[in-house]
Amino acid sequence: MSVPDQNIPERVLLLLENRQLKKQNQKKCGKCRLIKPLTSFKQIKRKANNKTYLDYLHKCHDCSLKIGKKEYSRRQGNVELEKQGFRICSNCHKKKPLAEFWIDKSKKSRYESACSSCQIKNPDQLNLKKENENLSRHGLKRCSKCREIRSIDLFKEIPSGHASQCRICQAAYKVELRKKRSSAEGKKYITRKSRIPEMNQDPDLFQ
Repeated sequence: MSVPDQNIPERVLLLLENRQLKKQNQKKCGKCRLIKPLTSFKQIKRKANNKTYLDYLHKCHDCSLKIGKKEYSRRQGNVELEKQGFRICSNCHKKKPLAEFWIDKSKKSRYESACSSCQIKNPDQLNLKKENENLSRHGLKRCSKCREIRSIDLFKEIPSGHASQCRICQAAYKVELRKKRSSAEGKKYITRKSRIPEMNQDPDLFQ
C-alpha cells in the first residue's frame, strides 16, 4: 500500500477509500471512522453536473443519533436556563450568562447559539461589537471595513439587525469584484473539483 501524500486533505483520502469500499457495500463513517455496511448510512439524493444520483451521508446512523440527542438536550437545557439568565454555549459547552450571547432576532431563542468569545477570536472585533451596542442608542454604527462612524441608515438592514459594513464599503467591494472578474485572472476560474488532482483524473468520484 502506497504512503498517502501529506498534501492531500483528509476528506479527499476518505472519499477515495470509500470509493473502494463501496464496491463491497461498505463505507467508513466520517465521525467514528469505523467501516460499516451501507445500510448503516442514510441514503440521500445529490446533484452534480445537472444530474441527480443517490449517495449516503458521511455519518452513520449511530453517530447521527448521538449528535441529535446531544443537541436536543442542550437546547432543552437552554430553555430552562434562560429563565435563570444563563445559557450553554454550543461551541465550548460552558454555562454563561445571557449577556455574553449576541442577540439574533431571526432565531427562536433570540440569542446566538455560540457565545461571543467563541464566535470572535479577534479582540478588536469583540470591542467593535460592544462599541456598536453603545453607538446604536444614538443612531450610529462603526463600519468594520473603513472603521468610520456613520449613520445607521448607511447600513443595510438584515434579520439580526444591520450589516457590519456600510453601504459605501459594500459598493466599493462590488466595483472591485466586477473589475477582477473582467480581468484575465478572473476569467481563469478554478472549480472546486479542479483544485484536487485525484478528482480530475476520475470525474466519477462522486457518482
